[in-house]
Amino acid sequence: MTARPRIELATAAYLRRLNVPSRTSEEEMGAADAREFNRKELVAEFGPQPVVGAMADHLAGGVPVRVFRPAGDAGVGPGVLYIHGGGWTVGDLDSHAGVSRALCALAGVTVVAVDYRLAPEHRYPAAVEDCEAALEWLTAHADDLGVDPRAIAVVGDSSGGNLAAVIAQRATAAGVHLRCQVLVYPPVDSRSRSKSFETMATGYGLEAAEMLWYWSNYLGEAPKADDPGHSPLAAHDLRGLPPALILTAELDPLRDEAEEYGAALVAADVPVSMRRFDGTIHGFFRMPGTIPLGRVALESAAAFLHSRLSVTGPLRSWDDLSFEVVI
Repeated sequence: MTARPRIELATAAYLRRLNVPSRTSEEEMGAADAREFNRKELVAEFGPQPVVGAMADHLAGGVPVRVFRPAGDAGVGPGVLYIHGGGWTVGDLDSHAGVSRALCALAGVTVVAVDYRLAPEHRYPAAVEDCEAALEWLTAHADDLGVDPRAIAVVGDSSGGNLAAVIAQRATAAGVHLRCQVLVYPPVDSRSRSKSFETMATGYGLEAAEMLWYWSNYLGEAPKADDPGHSPLAAHDLRGLPPALILTAELDPLRDEAEEYGAALVAADVPVSMRRFDGTIHGFFRMPGTIPLGRVALESAAAFLHSRLSVTGPLRSWDDLSFEVVI
């Protein structure tokens, strides 16, 4: 008999609250109700949000984006395109604002968060197109935003990590130089055939059946499995991609495919740093107020960005930040 994995205390407490018979999955709710529920839950799970210098909403070629500027910053510095998670089905600028604020405040970078179109109303490749438009806008308006166009990174968590990996591949193919990429537990293979997808299928937050529902929403019926536009692991040539940080969670159905993508990048001579967080689950990165390991992961992402983007200001820790309650 295979022993059950050890679960760290905060994650265990969260799972006890989550895994009750009355729980309604997002699939059972349907996309519209899941979006409203998700927005409230994610803001609460993040907890008080870091204070930043300024926030402003814009349209990037028709795509809504929100720009976060570091406190006390008036000069030109690096920029980060942040792409939120939510199974391509839920999530928006408000639900993941805490992550954008944290990366901005910790690393001292300008963050541009993308409110891409969601499935199933807008299936693949709509989200990819919106993220590409946002990157083009960020590059074209770098001077206005106080961003050095030679120092831009892409960051995404969960389905946002998938989109970040796709954008990094497409930008490289188009001759656009991104300084680095941060991929947090990304789904990278629509076939969902990894060992962890079986062993972590139920009981650990993100359920395998729920992930398959997300893929179905995004791709529709009978998708082409070897299309790197939605499955970055299917790409035949990963050479020349920007250096990557890949963060995974031990108790995540997506763990193995994300780490397999990291190994494929290494095999293509791409500089890669990988870190697995033991005892915790998918989603912890956006839950620092609920699972404190999320703070460590956000600090790790910020440290990687700070180093790779050659930020001139100080790298801050969680304890250095000021916070405000967001409802």
